[in-house]
Amino acid sequence: SAEAAIAAAAQATGLDPAELISWPAPDRQTAEALLLADLASLVATIADGQVVGVAINPDYTPPAPAPDPVQVRLEALEAAVARQEQAVATNLLATAHDRKWLAQKETAKLVGIPYIQEHPECTQEEVEAAVVAALTAAYPGQAIVVSGPGIIQSYADEALARGYLSEASFLALRDLVAASTPAQVQAMLAVL
Repeated sequence: SAEAAIAAAAQATGLDPAELISWPAPDRQTAEALLLADLASLVATIADGQVVGVAINPDYTPPAPAPDPVQVRLEALEAAVARQEQAVATNLLATAHDRKWLAQKETAKLVGIPYIQEHPECTQEEVEAAVVAALTAAYPGQAIVVSGPGIIQSYADEALARGYLSEASFLALRDLVAASTPAQVQAMLAVL
């Protein structure tokens, strides 16, 4: 509003509001420049109660612009992802056991998911037997460090938490995997 503009100008210049509104109307170019100008950057020369000159204050330092909130959130997210990646790289794969567990877990997924899709009526015991046979063949002479029931229940729990299942059970997980395309399974695995 005009009143707010006058109040702001009076506060910025220290002039009496009555003196501000008694100025002769500026031409269009001057008025537009005044609207765009940061009043704190200007110095007015006043003689006999009249503004006789306006100049840029040589000592003026403009305030830093407000940060873009979207950019701030994006930078925070990127930093969090970088910290998470660093934590995974440094901690998760720190030991031979961790690497063995992850490799065997991947093998279990690579065998278990296609098995379920090829045998949509299979039992949990049949899937576990297929996974153990594949792990034993893939890692001869090594201890099997993944647990079939544990992996199945963990994925079922996460699928329930994400809303993919109505109950955390092998049967519900089996039916979901059997009814899903490979692309849908990969999308789910990315968040489970």
